[in-house]
Amino acid sequence: MPKTAVKFGQELQAALQPMIIKPSGSGGVQVLQETVGCMCVVVQNLTHDFNRLVNLMKSCNGTLPRHVLVLP
Repeated sequence: MPKTAVKFGQELQAALQPMIIKPSGSGGVQVLQETVGCMCVVVQNLTHDFNRLVNLMKSCNGTLPRHVLVLP
């Protein structure tokens, strides 16, 4: 893979990660879903940095229960 593609993938991955960790409230769940999907495509096709993706998803999985509304 060309160096420019690898560099672009790394930069895109670095830009998407904060959007997943702290999503903006304006876009809601829809934007978060699209961002996660984009991150998965970037990792699969450009960076192949699956360890970082798994760790990111683990951290999100740990914080989700705190943000989910639990109904009685």
